[in-house]
Amino acid sequence: MPPRHAPVASTVKTWLNTSSAHRPLCERTVMELSRRIQRWQQHPDGPSHAPKPVRRSALRAREQLVRHNLGLVAHTWGRHRCSLPAHDDTTADALQEAALNLVRAAEKFDPAKGYRFSTYATFWVRRGFAEFEQRCKRAIRFPAEKAAVVLTALRLSQQHQASKS
Repeated sequence: MPPRHAPVASTVKTWLNTSSAHRPLCERTVMELSRRIQRWQQHPDGPSHAPKPVRRSALRAREQLVRHNLGLVAHTWGRHRCSLPAHDDTTADALQEAALNLVRAAEKFDPAKGYRFSTYATFWVRRGFAEFEQRCKRAIRFPAEKAAVVLTALRLSQQHQASKS
């Protein structure tokens, strides 16, 4: 009976190969796609109430922009490695989370501010890797503000114990 799932290393390798299948777009195309996405995101009644043609056009633009910039996720991962080895099963999850942040970058990008999309998206991709890495470090996942309270309580308890001795 064949295995139900592909080996993890092959999954990561496939993801990296697929991400480099599309060449980066020229700046003019990126600007046009970004404007279509922005028209949808800044609709007066909100993106969910935008007319169907506007929404459909923007979703196609977002998909194209993300697909042609997936290489940025692979490049960022390869450059920083984020302490995740290529054979680790968490690497595939980290790559997907960074790709989701690339989608967020495509939705939030404002071409009028004068930055290139790749520069803006790099911040979001790195943020995706950093957030994933932070989550993996903690054995128990709970909100950061709660973690700060627990760490403060622990520090105060240790200071109290030290002052008793």
